[in-house]
Amino acid sequence: MITAMGCGVGEEFNEEKLRYHKIIIMTDADVDGSHIQTLLLTFFFRYMRTIVENGYLYLAQPPLYRYKKGKKEIYFKDDRVMNDFLIENGVEVLEIDTIGQNDLVSFFKMVDHYKTSLDALERRYALIDLIRHFVENPDLIGLKNEALFDAVKKFLDSRGNNILSQHINEEEIHLFVQTDDGMEELRINDELFSTPHFTEANYVYRKIMDWGLDIEGDLLVLLDKIKEYTKKGSYIQRYKGLGEMNPEQLWETTMTPENRVLLRVNIEDAEAASDAFTLFMGDEVEPRRNYIETHAKDVKHLDV
Repeated sequence: MITAMGCGVGEEFNEEKLRYHKIIIMTDADVDGSHIQTLLLTFFFRYMRTIVENGYLYLAQPPLYRYKKGKKEIYFKDDRVMNDFLIENGVEVLEIDTIGQNDLVSFFKMVDHYKTSLDALERRYALIDLIRHFVENPDLIGLKNEALFDAVKKFLDSRGNNILSQHINEEEIHLFVQTDDGMEELRINDELFSTPHFTEANYVYRKIMDWGLDIEGDLLVLLDKIKEYTKKGSYIQRYKGLGEMNPEQLWETTMTPENRVLLRVNIEDAEAASDAFTLFMGDEVEPRRNYIETHAKDVKHLDV
């Protein structure tokens, strides 16, 4: 859906009038909506670029979630906003008196960031518990591979995992491990330790440790406890499309000027933007396929 705010029905639409109006693209909040949004942005960039350059083009930001508990109803734009809400309203379940509630909220928002980094690693690598062990015990990374393997085996044994085969050289440790979920393969090497997701997880975990809090228990388990406390007795709906909202909800969350959030489309680097549109929306298939194969495991949400 494209709406031109301020133009009357049947009124001629031209760029001069756009000085006082907006073109708003409104699509579903799911992946299909993102695809349509990309097609429309490509159209405006290729054939009506002055509209974008002059700041007339906007993207509507419909909510992805609706949270309802009793008479309370709240809409969230994305996972980050919803998780922040769940933490802000659930930390009291921990009953920790050694730190103020506001600081505790900030702390567990950072823990949630850490969990997000681990989730990203899990989409790319197997044995996420072992990878988390590396993050939280950075001295292991500096060991020679023979010594590192001994530490890895000790950790996996403690989890009841059975190493089916291993190949160790100066470059990497290549493992096949039997777990409760089946056989898993993992290569432990410099590529793993230098991946951006591992680097981010390591950075965030160091920030968590800098707080110096003495909190008993696994922080990720406590995070789940906080979220479940807020979710108890509530109904959380994830919208895949605008059609899942009734007209009143769509107006209240996405269309009414009092409540809506609009994202203004700007072109900061025309050459880079042109290259991106050529890569993703151009006629050449091979570069696009290569990009997808490289980044497929980084996808956070996939609706199929």
